[in-house]
Amino acid sequence: MRRSWRYPDQIQEMVDGGWSQYGDWSYCSAECGGGTQTRSRNCNNPAPANGGADCVGDDSQTQLCNIDPCPVDGGWSQYGEWSDCSAKCLGGTQNRSRKCNNPVPAYGGADCEGDESQTQSCNNDQCPACDNSSIEVTKVSEGVAGVWGVNSAEDIFKLDTDESCWVKVPGKLRHVSSGATVWGIGPNWNVYQYLGDGDWLEIPGNFTDVDVSDKGHLWGVDSNQNVFRRTGSSWVQVPGKAVRVRVTEAGVWARNVQNDIFYRTGTYGDQDCSGTVWENVSERLDRTSSPGKITAVVSTVRNIIAGLDINVNINLPDTASVDVPEDLIV
Repeated sequence: MRRSWRYPDQIQEMVDGGWSQYGDWSYCSAECGGGTQTRSRNCNNPAPANGGADCVGDDSQTQLCNIDPCPVDGGWSQYGEWSDCSAKCLGGTQNRSRKCNNPVPAYGGADCEGDESQTQSCNNDQCPACDNSSIEVTKVSEGVAGVWGVNSAEDIFKLDTDESCWVKVPGKLRHVSSGATVWGIGPNWNVYQYLGDGDWLEIPGNFTDVDVSDKGHLWGVDSNQNVFRRTGSSWVQVPGKAVRVRVTEAGVWARNVQNDIFYRTGTYGDQDCSGTVWENVSERLDRTSSPGKITAVVSTVRNIIAGLDINVNINLPDTASVDVPEDLIV
C-alpha cells in the first residue's frame, strides 16, 4: 500500500512490504522413515519503506518428506542346539540351525548372508563290543526304515545304525514289518504304526499279518484269511484268501492255508494298486523232491530267488526268475 504526506519541501511515499515467491524445498532431513524439509520467502516484493508495514505471515514452511519405511536388513538369530548324532560310534554327524529373524528382512532390506545351518562330526570313538548272545530275534524284516525284529517274548528290536547291535524298542508285537515305515501286529491282533521315539499308534483293524513295502504300500490279512489293502486311512478288502501277504518291488505275494503261493498280477514294481487277479504260481516253480518245498537261494533277509520253468507262460514280468518273499515259503 502506498501512502504519502507533504513535508514543507517534498512529498515522501510509504511502502508496505510484500512477500516474494517461495524458494525450492530444501533436501529432506532423512532418506527414509520420515524427515522434514523447508522452504522460505523474503519480504522484499517490495520491501517495506518509509514507515510502511512489514509482511504479514511466516517467512518459511515445513513439511514431512521420505515417509516410506527404511529397508531393514536381516540378521541371524543365535544357533539352536546340536541335533542328536547320527551314529553312536565310528563317526556320525550332527547339525544345528539358525534363523534370519533378528530382525527379519523388511521393506526391501537384504537377506542374511551366510549359511543357516552347521554340520560337524560326532561320536568318532570306536564302538564298544556288542553282546547279542541273550537276544534271539525270531522274525526279521528289512526295509528303508531299517532292520527290525521280534523275539518269542514279543519284544521288539531294531538293528542300530552301525548294524552291529540289536536295540530294544518299547512295546510288544507278534510280528513287525519294515518298509518305508514300520508296522506291526500287537498281542491282541491290533495293528500298530511306529511314530518314532518309542511311540506306536494303534490303527483300527484286527489282523494276523501285515506287510509294508519300501514305497509305503500296506497290505494285511485278518483271522478269516481275508486280504486287505490300506488306502488312505481305510482298509479295502481285496478278493481272495490268504494267511500271509508280502509286498515287495516284485509285487504282492500271498500264501494260503494249503501253502500255495500266489502272485497278484498288475502289482509288479510295487505299484500303488489292488492288482487284477491272484495267479497260483506254486506248480510253476522248480521244486525239490519234497512236495511244497521250493528250490531257492537266500539272497537277503527279506527275499529269495526262486527258479521258474521258462516254458510255462505265467503272467509275470520276468518268467526266468522272480523275487519271492522268504517267509511265504514253508
